[in-house]
Amino acid sequence: MAKQSSKTAADGMKGSPQKGKRSYRRLGWAMLLSLVIFSPASVPLFCIGMLPGIVTAIFDRKPRKTALQTIACANFCGVMIFAVELWKKGNNLEYLGTILQNHINWLIMYGSALMGLMCYIVIPIIIALLLDAKSSIESSDLKRQMQALRDEWGPEVADENLEVKFMPFVGAEK
Repeated sequence: MAKQSSKTAADGMKGSPQKGKRSYRRLGWAMLLSLVIFSPASVPLFCIGMLPGIVTAIFDRKPRKTALQTIACANFCGVMIFAVELWKKGNNLEYLGTILQNHINWLIMYGSALMGLMCYIVIPIIIALLLDAKSSIESSDLKRQMQALRDEWGPEVADENLEVKFMPFVGAEK
């Protein structure tokens, strides 16, 4: 009985990952329900405008969902511009039709998703190039320091062919 209660206490301390997923799902459903009730003209706008994010959610199989995060967030920003405009104009379906009839608005909504995709593709390449440049700079600094040691202490100090033998620990077993 004592083992069972300690296990329950340990589980309470850690927190269940499923519990967190359920709370996010509940939050998402609550947001969707409130959007349908209080802003019925926004639902078609978000469904149509967020198509790149929805497609990414379906096809992104990575555990951390990085493609979904970048593309859907950028797509959401592009759609949110028109959602705010729709809310300012009274949230009616007639103005939604006006928004959806303009091809520039489609370009902005889907172009923002394209910008998210470009960030997803380009930023890791830029980071890899920066890390490579940093490592080459550090390597040249170390070579300069090694040459300074050679000049000061002689060639034996920084000889690559020199075998270094370490003294064994005092209590080490053989």
